[in-house]
Amino acid sequence: MVYGAGNNYIFSSYEIHQCYEVIGVADGDVKKIGKRVLGEEIRDIRNFNDYDFDYIVLTPSNISGIIERLVSNGFCREKIIDLQDAFDIISDEEWIEKKKLQFLSELSSDSIAIIIYGGIGDLLVAKMWIDKLIRKYELNKSKVDLYFSESNMVDAALIFREYNDFVSILSIDDFSKKVLFNNYTVILRFCIIPEILAVSEDGLSCLNEGLRDYFFRLKELCQKNYNRGFYTARDYHKTLQKFFIQKERTLYHTAYDVLGDLGASDSDKTKICIERHNEEEFINSIGLDAKTYITLNTGLNNEYMNKSNTREWSFGKWEELAKYIKSEYPEIKIVQVGLKVSEKDDIPADVHLNGKTNLEQIATVLKHALIHIDYDGGLIHVNHMVGGKSIVLMGPTSSENHEYPENIYINSSACESCEWTTADWLSVCPKGEINPRCMDKITIDMVMTEIEKIVKE
Repeated sequence: MVYGAGNNYIFSSYEIHQCYEVIGVADGDVKKIGKRVLGEEIRDIRNFNDYDFDYIVLTPSNISGIIERLVSNGFCREKIIDLQDAFDIISDEEWIEKKKLQFLSELSSDSIAIIIYGGIGDLLVAKMWIDKLIRKYELNKSKVDLYFSESNMVDAALIFREYNDFVSILSIDDFSKKVLFNNYTVILRFCIIPEILAVSEDGLSCLNEGLRDYFFRLKELCQKNYNRGFYTARDYHKTLQKFFIQKERTLYHTAYDVLGDLGASDSDKTKICIERHNEEEFINSIGLDAKTYITLNTGLNNEYMNKSNTREWSFGKWEELAKYIKSEYPEIKIVQVGLKVSEKDDIPADVHLNGKTNLEQIATVLKHALIHIDYDGGLIHVNHMVGGKSIVLMGPTSSENHEYPENIYINSSACESCEWTTADWLSVCPKGEINPRCMDKITIDMVMTEIEKIVKE
């Protein structure tokens, strides 16, 4: 029995179904009940009280409170395990055998499927990786199908707009696994690093020599270095270290080059296709001129909208920073961007775009800003791709793995990076602090010092 129909389930569904017979998928969000995920109806957990099963597998990273809720609904505590436990239960012998089987599939097409997960930053990194493959190995775009979660379809359509005449952009929620896995020569999964889920040895002969060799070596890498911890935050950092924290200054956004032959570098960019007439029209419509404003992102991404985030800078500091900038540089406008949950989210800005823009519009605004100020998140990647410059407030994440060369990174050094060291590090401070000191110790003066340098330039 699977509990949690979110991103972790979608990402790990292939392995879960390899290892277990799944009798149902449930979720605690009443809005999801009755909807479908990967062809399965999402149900109320209480519908399964009378079912016979060995385990309830919890897929969310943060399981605080879920176990108690399930026990109070009459489920046996001994049967409730998390996703990492579900994989650890499988013996090494069985796991290795299941891993081998995926490379024995008799697939019936010369097409390639790429299943892409994550937020905006991950989608942009995936685009860089695919761009590299196309250029180096002459990948035929008309033979590629890209799959995304339903929540990413709109952003994916923009990020991959230049491919629209060639590549099929599809929802991963729509396909049948049995049909999908018989329709492609190679099926890849991408979230920071590329993995081969299935490949037909005979089908590879349809590809050109360079691309065939790349997929063969990637297959060998997956077989050799496969790490069950890749699927859950608890051991994710171990996998990252194994795959790409191998040398000094290896950066997060070059991790896709796991074989080291695509020529990835810290200045890599991919194009976000903004329509020129839309760009000019939108900037004019909000009363802005290029390089006369600073953007501030006080909101968080959708995944963490309803829970705390250890990367947050306190709202009071955002308010104070906006006032300080206006007092020191009255000629510079303040533009607030990001999400908006309530009217209380507005800071003293000249223009409030929080909650009002799509990806193309926010990319346009960032492109023409003097500087963008943000935590370590998706808009930093967007700004890099459009040629902007950011001041990034770094807390639990590591600047060693996330830096773009044009940006300014502010770290209080009050605490060491803790990303991926616990399952819920993004929502709960591993040291138990309500206001993580790594972010709390970043001061207004530290940010203003960097703004002053940029204004003088």
